[in-house]
Amino acid sequence: MVLHQKATGEDAVRGWLVAAHVSRLAKATEDLSSSAIYGSVLEEAYEKAETQLPGLLSGLRSHGWHTQLFLEGSGVRATW
Repeated sequence: MVLHQKATGEDAVRGWLVAAHVSRLAKATEDLSSSAIYGSVLEEAYEKAETQLPGLLSGLRSHGWHTQLFLEGSGVRATW
């Protein structure tokens, strides 16, 4: 996943969630050779992620996760 240099922890969670939905939806789609089909999968994944993100973040925080820190730690962030 590539994120903007100023991306937040929430942006990282959003990206992971979209990627998970794309993977699941792509497996359910028989033929992704058409760019129109791929576009609809991506669009649906974004819509699902945006709907689920607030609840996911709330649930993570209620279980002690520090969602603002997902981009901290030993990870490396390249800039160009």
